[in-house]
Amino acid sequence: MKEYDIVVIQYLEALSEFEQLHDTTIALGRKILIAMDRTYTWEQDIASQFLKKVIGSGYTIRKILPHAKYDSYHKQDVVIWDYTSACVLIRNLFDSYFIFFHYCVEAAETDTEKDFKILFWDYYLLNKTMKALNTLNSQNDKKKQIEIDAERQYEKIKGNIYYQSLIENIKGENSQETEKKRKNFEQKIKKCEIFQIPVNSEIARRAGINSENYSLIYNFLSMHTHCDSFSIDQIAAFRTGGTEEYRLIEGIIRSDLNIAFSLFIRDFCRVFPESSEQISEEIRGKIKSISRIIQEPIKTNKT
Repeated sequence: MKEYDIVVIQYLEALSEFEQLHDTTIALGRKILIAMDRTYTWEQDIASQFLKKVIGSGYTIRKILPHAKYDSYHKQDVVIWDYTSACVLIRNLFDSYFIFFHYCVEAAETDTEKDFKILFWDYYLLNKTMKALNTLNSQNDKKKQIEIDAERQYEKIKGNIYYQSLIENIKGENSQETEKKRKNFEQKIKKCEIFQIPVNSEIARRAGINSENYSLIYNFLSMHTHCDSFSIDQIAAFRTGGTEEYRLIEGIIRSDLNIAFSLFIRDFCRVFPESSEQISEEIRGKIKSISRIIQEPIKTNKT
């Protein structure tokens, strides 16, 4: 068998795995989102919104990837595949997963920590809404109330014991540096310059992702997200339907996309245990395999 044929087969296998994973998220949606006759916990409510986002991104990615179910490339004389947009969407999936894991999956150690997460989630929403309205010079009648609600929410955050402990645990080499670092942290919270207290790399570690593996995945996808010279150079050398093009896209599906979906499905079922019945034995096996693989550095076809 020719090398080209082997590479195409490998690509189609990776693509089929992704489509099965995406179909599984759709099945989870039918089970959870349509069954509205139940009371959600706060974490479950937020998790259900993340599920909608993941399902929607999956549909779009299936329109981008050649030979996917919703792809229209084969019907047209297309001279380039939208490889970089796929990378952008996949990195966004990882960003979403880390936030989902932090807020919905990782259990708070204390009630005050849980309260802080909820308070900050709502404050961030109010703060960013207010900033958007101000940027647009909006005359929305609700703007003043949103501003008042944001101020009240921030006061609750300042009174939260867990938040106070975060500040107290910030240390510098001397008292002056400690005070400076604490004030800087407080300003970041007040201005909503951060959204989750642990950085993505730390959340990835807690989710069972090897640090080297995390860096490999996230840094590669980021180069396309930020559209640097590396990204542009790959586009310049890219030709539709070639051996290396199939190899490259197969790499991002197998080493990035399928991991993102597997992690989300795995941990969504931790938030909604009853949803696991929607997962086939084949997909269970794939998710278990990927969960083991991500604990070690991944060998990829991304070049």
